[in-house]
Amino acid sequence: SLLPGNPEKSSEFALAGCGADNGERHIVMAITLAELLERLPPGVYVEFLKVDAQGLDLDVVQSGGSLVSELVYRIQLEVQDLPNGSSNLLYRDMHTKATAISTLADLGYALQGCGAVAHDQLREQDCTWIKV
Repeated sequence: SLLPGNPEKSSEFALAGCGADNGERHIVMAITLAELLERLPPGVYVEFLKVDAQGLDLDVVQSGGSLVSELVYRIQLEVQDLPNGSSNLLYRDMHTKATAISTLADLGYALQGCGAVAHDQLREQDCTWIKV
């Protein structure tokens, strides 16, 4: 992840290096979601956008600006169902489920449902929002 790990998080999962930079580096092309959506041909829409960006999922969606609301029907993000600032968040300053619900509601999306992801103590969920 580009976010620093949570120094208060001491689970075996976190200590094992979840999201840690322990591999070789590669240069890759990166663009914002807005740049990607701008390249869609007229009349083409995104049925389902899945984002898993190691704590930056909501930032990726927000990088799409107003084009997200115009062109994307459903969005799935990985969230942690914990209070803001919880010592169990994987990354420092990452969004929570509550933050994602509020932010996506402002963009015109309603929470459709969530499913648990492994690592119960982390309270991770894959949640899907639908355009209303």
